[in-house]
Amino acid sequence: MNLSTSESSDASETARTSSFVISFTAPGAGQWFVAQSKTRWHWKGPGQLGVEGSDVVLRGRRSRTLWTSAPQEIRFPAGDVIDVAVADRRVSFAVTQSKGAAEPVSLWASDAQAAAAIAAMLPQAQSEHYQEHKAFAQTLAGLNARVIVIPALIGINVAAFVAVTLGGANFFQPSGNALISWGSNFGPLTLGGQWWRLFTSMFLHFGILHILLNMWAFWNIGPLAERLFGSRRFLVLYVFAGLCGSEASLLWNPAVNSAGASGAIFGVLGGLLAFMLNPKTKIPASVSASQRNSALAFIAYNLINGVSHAGIDNACHIGGLIGGLAMGWLLSQPLDAAARQRSSPGLLTGICTGAIVLFGLSWPLTHMNPEKRAHMEFSRGFYFYSLRESVAVERAKNLQTLLSNHQISDQQWGQRTLAEVLPEWNLAAGTLAQMEVPSNSTYYRAKSVLADYLNHFQIAVRDAAVAMRDGDTNKEQVANEEFAESAVLQKQAINLLRANL
Repeated sequence: MNLSTSESSDASETARTSSFVISFTAPGAGQWFVAQSKTRWHWKGPGQLGVEGSDVVLRGRRSRTLWTSAPQEIRFPAGDVIDVAVADRRVSFAVTQSKGAAEPVSLWASDAQAAAAIAAMLPQAQSEHYQEHKAFAQTLAGLNARVIVIPALIGINVAAFVAVTLGGANFFQPSGNALISWGSNFGPLTLGGQWWRLFTSMFLHFGILHILLNMWAFWNIGPLAERLFGSRRFLVLYVFAGLCGSEASLLWNPAVNSAGASGAIFGVLGGLLAFMLNPKTKIPASVSASQRNSALAFIAYNLINGVSHAGIDNACHIGGLIGGLAMGWLLSQPLDAAARQRSSPGLLTGICTGAIVLFGLSWPLTHMNPEKRAHMEFSRGFYFYSLRESVAVERAKNLQTLLSNHQISDQQWGQRTLAEVLPEWNLAAGTLAQMEVPSNSTYYRAKSVLADYLNHFQIAVRDAAVAMRDGDTNKEQVANEEFAESAVLQKQAINLLRANL
């Protein structure tokens, strides 16, 4: 224990003049990732806490943005110290201000013994706010509620990300098609009967940053919610909110390709907010207020961020949030352990109610008007066409590379193009022809132009391959003309696709 005591002629003076070596930064924190005492005094690094007569003195350095830290000494009456708490080496307390506000202070002693000595030396006055939070923490601890669902869900999300990455998807930004193949919420396929995508999409993410941010947020807000609701109710809340988010995405944009745990995480936040506001839970007012304010700030920030940045599925966030609020209110229960034992039927009620709500939300998705239905049919057909097209393009690129590197001859290129590339383009055209798009739909025009483009392009590829195989200059000229015609049609098709998809 790093304790130094000023020399004095009597014991009482010694007791009133003491100093401790402390740190305002959490031990072991890196230079750029420090956990600092969050006060307007902006403490940083090592320092001292002293008790000099009736005053408490803090000495150390003040951090300054874009500048070196500066020496700082803060002195205040010991009687202004309230809400002293100790957790291992950490000591926290508040210093009352002239207008009634309290300035929070956190510091770390050299060891747990020194922390206990510092706490014993400071006044033990407690504010009503502190007493309520302490009583809430004690009641929550008395429930003996374990956090088991959250680690399991995080593990599933991480395992899914690893599997997708090992399957060939880009680590930082996987393609939309890569996630569709693993079960993302792609509207044309989900609405085409693959309803399981509403669930599986909750465990897929668009890259490492996406999953890290989601799991970090989940780990920060989830444990309290699971302990309050209990593991079974929490799992129902999570799944229901996630499904509400998935359905909200489709209701907003039926052609969406959505993935991520964000909807479920927003639902957990909504459920936590509902638990705090529900009078039957009997949460202390100060605890409820602080949790409510934190939740509302988080929600507002993320929704505003979603509006200002493209590619963020705010419909999923809002759907999950509303679903979590509703289910959280329904599944809320008192903190009293005995009362919880008597409230078990609420879980079955929540499951049945959730199933009815999800069925109701799916009704407009399964009963679309003809124009939306045509959109879905076209989008689904175009997706399968694009898969065939990508195979054909990849094979053509490989052959072109071999030709450029003089690994195959012109004749071999022509033969292999006819045998390996042209059949894939034929299959792509066949997939497009199978689209069931009404002739009075705006998507019918896009389909027709795309089919014309494919027809000319297939002829061009075939004639170019024959020309290379046989050394036929006339075929080469015909191929060039067909390529030029297909390029014009391709541009028209792209414009129509942009207007319709």
